[in-house]
Amino acid sequence: MTEDPGSSQQFDVGSPDPNATTARLWHVPIANPAGAEVVARVNQSADGGPTDVVTALGRQGAWESSGIVDASKAFGPDAFLINVQAHTLWVEKAPGDDNNGAGQPDFTYKREGGQLALIRIPGG
Repeated sequence: MTEDPGSSQQFDVGSPDPNATTARLWHVPIANPAGAEVVARVNQSADGGPTDVVTALGRQGAWESSGIVDASKAFGPDAFLINVQAHTLWVEKAPGDDNNGAGQPDFTYKREGGQLALIRIPGG
């Protein structure tokens, strides 16, 4: 099991690119890496929603799936823990100078959304 590497899947919202996608989890068979398949996708639908203090939508794929861990010893077969980093879902923001230049976001003074999730992937 692996996640998309290096946030390489980021695309502009509404991109006409047919490959535009949110972050994904992949099952890659060791015996047949060419048989890799997507087994889950990150749902970015909360971006710009009522819990988001910055209403501009982020790029598709700006939310990362990361830190996938085999959790089968604690939760049974086919169980994995994943972390979703919701980089464009700001749940709190305060003004401040981050030395990013005029018009840049105050990244030091924000708290973004995220989630630790238990996922079951049969045959994973």
